[in-house]
Amino acid sequence: MHLRPSQWSFHNVDKLIKTGTIGKSTTPTPLHEARDERIDALKVPLAEGQSLDVKSLLQASHTDGLVVLSHGKLVYEYYDHGNTASSKHILMSVSKSMTGLILGAMVAKGQLQVDEKVTRYMPELEKTAFAPATVRHLLDMRGGIKYPDNSHEYRMAAGWNPAAAGEKQLDLPTFFSTFNPPDTDAPPAGFVYASVSTDLIGLLLERVSGKSYAELAHELLWQPAGAECDAQITLDSSGNPRAAGGMCASVRDVARVGQALLEGKLASKEWIADMLSGGDTAVFAESAWGPIFEAFSSSLAYRSYWIASGEEQLLVALGIHGQMLLVDLKNEIVMAKTSSQPDFFDPKAAGLAFRLFRTLQHVLK
Repeated sequence: MHLRPSQWSFHNVDKLIKTGTIGKSTTPTPLHEARDERIDALKVPLAEGQSLDVKSLLQASHTDGLVVLSHGKLVYEYYDHGNTASSKHILMSVSKSMTGLILGAMVAKGQLQVDEKVTRYMPELEKTAFAPATVRHLLDMRGGIKYPDNSHEYRMAAGWNPAAAGEKQLDLPTFFSTFNPPDTDAPPAGFVYASVSTDLIGLLLERVSGKSYAELAHELLWQPAGAECDAQITLDSSGNPRAAGGMCASVRDVARVGQALLEGKLASKEWIADMLSGGDTAVFAESAWGPIFEAFSSSLAYRSYWIASGEEQLLVALGIHGQMLLVDLKNEIVMAKTSSQPDFFDPKAAGLAFRLFRTLQHVLK
């Protein structure tokens, strides 16, 4: 089988860069299989008035793994490009949504407060662009921070790019200690997506808890979700986590997280209700993301690192190159998808995945 570099590297991250292990659950939750033969026969309608069968759609959107749960049962599963049920696939920014759940669980334990400034927990940031922001501002990408995710200095500090010859190796704390990009607005600003906000939150969670990110993810996500496989988090040169995009996990366990969220095992009712309805739909609609998601839903907002619709009782986690987790709380449907799309963001491929989900909702509800 000939694979493009990303088709191999996305499920072999630990062979390329430093990672920490997120331990599997000591009590894995079985996925009871109830395969729905209707799904293979589905025709998913396209915008052009045409349609695609499910397998063709998955191939067209460069899918590596897909798991669909309905009422807690496994109704569909698909793998390609050398992936299996136990492959640890990088989740990219779905990692942010996982980080948001960890933070929510810590809030429920009284370990931190979202309305406090980040400098309460990390006073060394007092002279940085993060100083005016609260934890909530960063959770909702409204901290006024504007900084490119693909900056070499940032990626190098996070452990994703090697330092150039003669270049000083940074880690994330050092990178953030002098973080003052010129184009910064006072919070609460409009919705502007900046991964640096989540990587900072990852450091904050470790600081507050006294535990590593991997330990927190095991304790607050993988253990209660009943994960059957270890997961990974990528680390910088000093062992700090890439909370914004470095989680690697099996697509089955990603679906388990969605199911556990649906069942109220990972977050308080208050936190879930706030995720669904606490965001600002107008701010999201006016952002650069608004037009991208308009065809999928008109009631979306961004809250706690999730795209959410209170009207539909829907939670969506997305990552570049086609990673996603969709949780329909009302109809008890979970769809987890890993992919190796060549482009960072492919609107057509994302549209195919959203159309598949809408078709599954119609069939399974």
